[in-house]
Amino acid sequence: MTRTPQVLRIARGFTLTEVLIVVGAIVLLLALALPMWSVLLGHRSIEAAQNIISAALGRVREQALASQEQRGIAFYVDPATDRVMMAVVYNDDPGGKPDQLELLGDTERIALPVGVGVSFINNDTRPRNGSSRPSRYVLPGVIMFDGHGQLVARDFVIRRRNLLGQLVLPADQQFMLGITQLGMVLYDRQALSGQAEADHDNWLDANGLAVLVNRYNGTLMRGE
Repeated sequence: MTRTPQVLRIARGFTLTEVLIVVGAIVLLLALALPMWSVLLGHRSIEAAQNIISAALGRVREQALASQEQRGIAFYVDPATDRVMMAVVYNDDPGGKPDQLELLGDTERIALPVGVGVSFINNDTRPRNGSSRPSRYVLPGVIMFDGHGQLVARDFVIRRRNLLGQLVLPADQQFMLGITQLGMVLYDRQALSGQAEADHDNWLDANGLAVLVNRYNGTLMRGE
């Protein structure tokens, strides 16, 4: 009985060229996927900001109804953290022109997710900072409810505060003023920063998420 000789097989490894091809393909896939992943995360952050704002507006509207006085949310950028913050305000002088809004001292400040920006329609048509025309969008801004829980749109002013837990505007901005708003635009601040300043308004028009506040019940609605 003869035995068939066994053939010794040597496992063949990958060549350097094959490894480089695989690594190159992985790098290419990551390069294509990361921007899309960033977009998805940005959308999630904006949706999270929308939910946070909606909850805050609901709470402050209930406070306005309970106290029978004007209360609202002031939006501003905290110079220390560079994040958009929300603070509860009330009308200290209902008969004043403009309304003198004061911060409600016993409420905490609420931060929006990192990288999310908020802008309001600019009702002031005067050119600013040497520009030939004003921007269509501004921040800070305020959304205000009256004692019946309905939105109001009036001129307001909030004085700059100190560093003891109160609202602190940039050093060159002594007042936060404007017209209380009925809606806002949420956007990705990093994406906007990559645009030329002259194109900011058009970019916000095309890419910002417009959100309107229902005048009667304070709920948020997507605008156009």
